[in-house]
Amino acid sequence: MPELSFQRLSESEYPIWDSFVVSSPQGTVFNTSRWASIIKHVFGIQHEVYVVRDGNEIAAGISFFHKMRAGLRVVTRLPLTPYNGILFRAVHGEKPQKVSSHQFEALSFLLANVEREFQFVHFSLHPSLTDLRPFTWRHWYSLPQYTYVNVLTDLSYTWENFSSSLRRKIHRAEEMGFSIHQKDDANFLLKLQDSSYKKARMKPVLPYSVCQRYCDAAVRARLLRVYSIVDREGNVHAERAVIVDGDHAYDWIAGTNLQLEDEHANQLLVWEIFKRLSAEGVQTFDFLGANTPSIVEFKRAFGGELQCYFEVRYFSSAFIHTLVFLNQRWQRWRRRT
Repeated sequence: MPELSFQRLSESEYPIWDSFVVSSPQGTVFNTSRWASIIKHVFGIQHEVYVVRDGNEIAAGISFFHKMRAGLRVVTRLPLTPYNGILFRAVHGEKPQKVSSHQFEALSFLLANVEREFQFVHFSLHPSLTDLRPFTWRHWYSLPQYTYVNVLTDLSYTWENFSSSLRRKIHRAEEMGFSIHQKDDANFLLKLQDSSYKKARMKPVLPYSVCQRYCDAAVRARLLRVYSIVDREGNVHAERAVIVDGDHAYDWIAGTNLQLEDEHANQLLVWEIFKRLSAEGVQTFDFLGANTPSIVEFKRAFGGELQCYFEVRYFSSAFIHTLVFLNQRWQRWRRRT
């Protein structure tokens, strides 16, 4: 491999980065400058794109968000922004061991530069990246996470993979005469979500006003759709906000009306979303997380492929590690008070 070089891209070079994201096997909408614009608008946080070049070609890169906290420069993983980690260029026709060797070299070079600039780094990798040895060798911490991904290219196959219990629930819900509506306004969905947190005696991850700005920005970027399931009397039983970008869709926010009896409306809503997305040519639906026991059974019933992805973290010292740990404990305590 020719000598590698490290570069921080300017905003004028973001179209080059976005083209790289589209071509990379790890690329998602959450890595694009389009998504970065949403984040900067909502959170007012700084954004950078770092790349490693192999000659004139980008070999690897990362789009991330950082800020100053307690005098420290930290790279943070923002809520509802998954898979914001390392991307590699697509390689065809080379032996696996050669591809792995080149990726390891580019990744190690990129991480070394990131470590020089920040005291704490936190991001999540795409599910296709499972070889964490370069992170381990550099003493990064890793945590496995899980999600379910459904393929929407063959709906008969998708339906057959549903659990028999789920299919019965959907049939019963279809008999209730529900209708499905698509809209851009997420306000009622956020109210449903807020009610669920209050019932659990927890504070939401984001304040209502921030989440509202987040949704509005995603709608303006033409990425967010809200699907609502309504009974014959006009009562909304559940809503789901879905991020749709090209061939892929992501289950972003969900809410259920706790004041209404469970008529399996949520199960029918997901199935109808599958059908609508499939008709548009969307190929996959990612539930974006299957790590909470209370929601795993709901998502597992849809028969998607269980995929593992990793969160990785870097601490510049044991002292920083302790500070971050204490801050996380404090944040969890705050959400329960």
